[in-house]
Amino acid sequence: MVVVLSDLMEEPETWGPAVAALARRQTDLRVVQLYDAREWDFDFADAARFVSPEGGAALPLDPARVQPVMQDVVTTYLDEVRSYLSQYQAVHLLTPTDTPLELALARIVRARPGDAPRRP
Repeated sequence: MVVVLSDLMEEPETWGPAVAALARRQTDLRVVQLYDAREWDFDFADAARFVSPEGGAALPLDPARVQPVMQDVVTTYLDEVRSYLSQYQAVHLLTPTDTPLELALARIVRARPGDAPRRP
């Protein structure tokens, strides 16, 4: 079993070759996508400058304007990730950053190929 822990917040072309290499070795591949629910829901009260840790310029954003489209952005990206990982029969586990470690580890061990990833 190989467990990959990442937020996967790069395009699959960036992290995909490593996943493909592990899959070619016929590993039991578990990809744990860590996320902050507040970030994905864009649950912020006030307009502010937001900076991506992955790079790029700071953007002044009003959460009230961004929040309505954020779910579509997240859903589209997750569909892309799932599609990519399914090529390699990798188990995809969505895991919020506030999940207790013992619960996250239990989910990783119990997961089976073909399990549908879901937001807990």
